[in-house]
Amino acid sequence: MELNEVLLKLQQTEKGNLIYGQDKLSQTELCKFRERPFVVQRPVFDVSSLKAALESCEESAFAEEAFVKENDSPVKNEFPDKDKNKIHNYNGICEISSFVVGKNPAEVISHLEVEAQRDKEKTMKEKTRAYEISVLAAQKTAAIRCQEAQKKLHERYIKGQEKIRKFIHKSEEDANRIKQQNAELHKSRDRILKTRLQEAENRRLLKLEQGKKRLETAEPIVIKCSEIHKRLMLQFENESYKKYESNPAVVLLLKNICNTHLSLLATIETCRDRGIMDQVQLDEISQGYDEILTHSKQLITVIEKVKLEEQRLEVEKQRKKKLQEEKEEVEKRRLKEEQEKRLSKQNPELSAPPVPKELMFSVSRAAYHNHQQYKTLFEEFEKTSKEFTSNKANMKLIMGINKAISVPISSITNRSGSDIKNKLADLNGVLQGQSIKVVNQHVRISDDKLAISYANLFMAKKLVKQAEGQVSSNHSTAFSLALTVLGVWAKNKTFGQLFLVQMQIKCPFLIPWYVPKLENQSENEYNRLRGYQCSDDGTVEVQDKFLSRMSGLVRSYAAIIQSPLPPGVQSHPHGIAEGWKWLSRMLDLDPWPEVTATVLYDFLDVAGYALMKAYGRQFEKLLYALCHDYFPKIEEISGSGGGPLQRLQMFLKDCVKKKRVPKPDGYLGEDFWNTHHHSGVVGS
Repeated sequence: MELNEVLLKLQQTEKGNLIYGQDKLSQTELCKFRERPFVVQRPVFDVSSLKAALESCEESAFAEEAFVKENDSPVKNEFPDKDKNKIHNYNGICEISSFVVGKNPAEVISHLEVEAQRDKEKTMKEKTRAYEISVLAAQKTAAIRCQEAQKKLHERYIKGQEKIRKFIHKSEEDANRIKQQNAELHKSRDRILKTRLQEAENRRLLKLEQGKKRLETAEPIVIKCSEIHKRLMLQFENESYKKYESNPAVVLLLKNICNTHLSLLATIETCRDRGIMDQVQLDEISQGYDEILTHSKQLITVIEKVKLEEQRLEVEKQRKKKLQEEKEEVEKRRLKEEQEKRLSKQNPELSAPPVPKELMFSVSRAAYHNHQQYKTLFEEFEKTSKEFTSNKANMKLIMGINKAISVPISSITNRSGSDIKNKLADLNGVLQGQSIKVVNQHVRISDDKLAISYANLFMAKKLVKQAEGQVSSNHSTAFSLALTVLGVWAKNKTFGQLFLVQMQIKCPFLIPWYVPKLENQSENEYNRLRGYQCSDDGTVEVQDKFLSRMSGLVRSYAAIIQSPLPPGVQSHPHGIAEGWKWLSRMLDLDPWPEVTATVLYDFLDVAGYALMKAYGRQFEKLLYALCHDYFPKIEEISGSGGGPLQRLQMFLKDCVKKKRVPKPDGYLGEDFWNTHHHSGVVGS
């Protein structure tokens, strides 16, 4: 059979696929095999491979046919190299067969053909087996490669699915985001639309409200126009005005007024029906009102022209008089305001901060405020002085300062002005940092701020102690002490503040301040605040000694406010005005038994002469008020009376009766600064 016919028949089989007879595939497996041939693991022959095998068989057949022809022909051709062995064997067989069987060639050839056919089948089987083995190996390799390709395809499929999943997920997220953005955009547009609708509604309501307000505003204007029109008509009904009706100017003005009035009535009536009025209509009404006023004034001007001419002088006179009265009224108000400002400046009570509630009836606002300021300064100096004295290296300097201050103060007398000047030179020298010789020691504190603070505080305490002791036992020494204090105070304001606050701490009545008893306050602390001296065991100073000390302090203060200044000093640091202020504040407070009478008597006995000299009639009125208004309060709380009350009563009666206050004992005037002391002689 020709090769092409064999191939044609093979191709007409199951699409060129050779399948072994016992391994016949089912129709389902055949479909699977055709779609995915690597799935079915059965040995099959491919048409292309079978074609090569058939070609090999055909070549072998041609070789055998050539061999037979060659043996029959006398010319022997050589076989190809690859078939030499076969021919050799074949010749050998022929020779052996000829030798054995005999010389019958036909039998030998027939026998040889059978043998050749067997060898051919054997060779074909071997080739077929080798081919099957190679095909199985190729199939196995192809299956492995198909599995690898399938795995790669599966991986690419998984990756593709993952990309698709991510793309779908991203698309869904983008869609959701876009959807959310669109929703928010719709909400925003809805809000904007609602806001705009609300704004439009608000504008409409506002416009309506404004229209109603304009209508309400226009109503009184129209009423005023009607009243003006009515008054004009009533006036022209009077006989005295009828003579002006023939005047062309009057007729024209009346016509204009009537026409404008009718126009306003028509406009307001239309707006009343609508319930609102626009700005143009309001402007028309306002303009009409102005026109009516203008025409009315012009009409009155025309009508009253003659009368005004006759009364011009009288009107001018009245106008001038009125202007003069207004000017005088303005001037009176101005003077009154200036006086109030001046009184406000003179009375610090109006500008001082309020006192604590529990002290409201015990001290004035300004006095308490000033005392707290001085007290803060005093506490700062106390702290600085403790820091200075706590250093043992300063003990020598401290002793020198104490001697430099104590010696002049303890020797203060009223012998002469030169003696006081010498004491002041020493005391001011210490505070100003000059070198002061004390016994065998020179004292100088200008380079040490702590030492200067200590010296100021020590000097203030020393002078206050002098007032407590010496002045309380000898009242006439108050003035010499006052001159010394003023001499230092005039050159050192800080010293003056420390001295004053120390006086007020020792005697709170110099503020003046009646210290009240507070809740949870011990009796010992309360007595100390009132000025009593209290020991650590709770013993309180007896009343007579307490009143004596208060007397010395009050007399020293009264002497300071009136004593003359040292030569060369122009401004008094704490003058007589402070005494008037203190006395006024004292009379504003409710009195205390014994203390009030003692303090008032000692103060008036020393400062009354200077107050009468400075304030005259005003001080007389103050004494009169003290006698008739305040003294009965002192009597009421003092009961049966006593020495302080009787002394104050006799002093007030004598002063009121004689209308003068006697000069205090030990008084030193301005001439005292010019006196000198020489060997017991005092004089100018």
